[in-house]
Amino acid sequence: MTVAVFVLTISMARLKSFSRIAVPQKKGRIFRPFFYLLAWCFHSAAADDGSTRVQFAFDSTSYSETTSLVSIAGDWNDPVNPGNQAWSYSRMSLGYQNGPYSLQWIARDDSDYRFDNETASFVYLTRNQLPLTAGQSFRLQIKPDRLSSHGLRLGYRHTFDAPLQLSLFASLLQPDRFLHGNLQGQAIALDSNDYDFSFASDLRYDRDPLYDSLSRPLSGQGYALDILGSYAINTRWNIDFQWLDAISAIDIRQATRTRALASSQIKQYDDNGYLTYDPVVSGQDSTVDVRYRYSPQIHLSLQHRFANFVVRLQHHRVFGQSYQTLQADQIWSDGVLRWSVIPQFSALGIRYQTASYSVGLETDRLNWRQARYLSIHTRYFWRF
Repeated sequence: MTVAVFVLTISMARLKSFSRIAVPQKKGRIFRPFFYLLAWCFHSAAADDGSTRVQFAFDSTSYSETTSLVSIAGDWNDPVNPGNQAWSYSRMSLGYQNGPYSLQWIARDDSDYRFDNETASFVYLTRNQLPLTAGQSFRLQIKPDRLSSHGLRLGYRHTFDAPLQLSLFASLLQPDRFLHGNLQGQAIALDSNDYDFSFASDLRYDRDPLYDSLSRPLSGQGYALDILGSYAINTRWNIDFQWLDAISAIDIRQATRTRALASSQIKQYDDNGYLTYDPVVSGQDSTVDVRYRYSPQIHLSLQHRFANFVVRLQHHRVFGQSYQTLQADQIWSDGVLRWSVIPQFSALGIRYQTASYSVGLETDRLNWRQARYLSIHTRYFWRF
């Protein structure tokens, strides 16, 4: 396997963040001023008549333009389609709400991978040992961008005299996993089972994607601000918006940086006569301070309510990609059943919500191994 293949495989495996959400591994005191602020907030809210509850939540959404999520995460068994992006974001939280105030422990993973479609085609062909066309060249371009972090999230909800409600959520975060940079090069087929390649990479990380070796543990901290709002036009029409990571900055101290050059020199062939070899890599390691900023997300929603039925149109802007969702809610005495349609991804979804829990799933395939879009939603509430 070439290093280009290996880098893309290791990098795309990060896309499966919905099954590997970051868990804090650092010990010590975290954000002591946050706890002082927490004590003041909940003391102020003691006289509030709002609901008091504990909530667990897990949400994860992943999408791949080029091939299935399972394929791009490692096995590369599914054919490659046009496209040059794969992204994923996951959130897991456990928190307490008292009146307008809330506090959550949160773990999050954000991944956005850009690559040339010829790179994905090259990986698919060589991983499955399919015949190459002599003289055909492939551009090797990969830009991984991934950060996992954990911390505390403080929220405040304010209702104005007018039918407007605003919520602010401030997160104080520590980084757990990090990968950012680029890889560029070229491969050329010499025969149906033989090829040459070379590439240059410049990566900042906590785990070396070339050799999967750990560097020093990440240190640093940062913040992210979310702004949520709801406006009731009248008793039937309502507008909701979410501006996630509207302002953010994570300072990562002494991240490892590797700049490397690689080429194919020593070759050998497997029992089927297909080329296999380890490339020759030369490079230089250093450490660098990085200020990382999350890509802001925007979610807009316009809904109309009938007697026991709600219709909702949503617009989403995630990692530079826009898509729309059409939802219909059937309201029952003991819960709400929601159906979703996402035309851009040819996906359908279903969600059921009660006063105690909420579960949902959106996907474009009944066979999850073939899914290119997958969204999971889970919430549990304990009220006091």
